[in-house]
Amino acid sequence: MEEVLARYLTYNSHAHSYTWKHAGVALNMSLTLEENGLRDDDPELDDLRLDHDLFSPGLLLHFNDDLTEA
Repeated sequence: MEEVLARYLTYNSHAHSYTWKHAGVALNMSLTLEENGLRDDDPELDDLRLDHDLFSPGLLLHFNDDLTEA
């Protein structure tokens, strides 16, 4: 996740001011997506009849108003 955050800094210099979440749970940025519980081979996709090749889990970024701008 830290690699993703580093890439995102190119587009948003305040990327560290966000909490990254999936399914309402804050992600641990020092872990991988899979270690955070987001798997590419989630069996729930079969239950929902979703195509594994077309599905990608959603990540939500919640802005933390940390007043980094003076």
